[in-house]
Amino acid sequence: MGERGKPGVVKYHVHAINWNESRFLPVFFRHYASADRIFIHDNESDLETVEIAKKAGAEVVTFSTKGTFNDAVHQTIKNTAWKKSRESADFVIVQDLDELLHFPWSPGDIKSGLRLYKDLEIT
Repeated sequence: MGERGKPGVVKYHVHAINWNESRFLPVFFRHYASADRIFIHDNESDLETVEIAKKAGAEVVTFSTKGTFNDAVHQTIKNTAWKKSRESADFVIVQDLDELLHFPWSPGDIKSGLRLYKDLEIT
């Protein structure tokens, strides 16, 4: 892991909202294998989903919408969760779990894509 702020070194965290995505989790973790930290904001998923996330090394943060879809709760999480990472990561990716960030100029290499942004001073 690189040191935040060093030229050429990129540190990034991922915050993802999840509900019973056990089948997609392996793809998600493979895609973000280079992340320095992953936070799974979990809406009371089944035990299998939570176990997979924890086994992959993610930090699971549980919330509840009482079995309903509540976009306002998701919006609040997306607007505030990244603040945990702002002092320790160069970039913070906030998304639903079934979304994946892609850089056409560096397919499969998120750190290279983010490094270009960092070198161009894009936040």
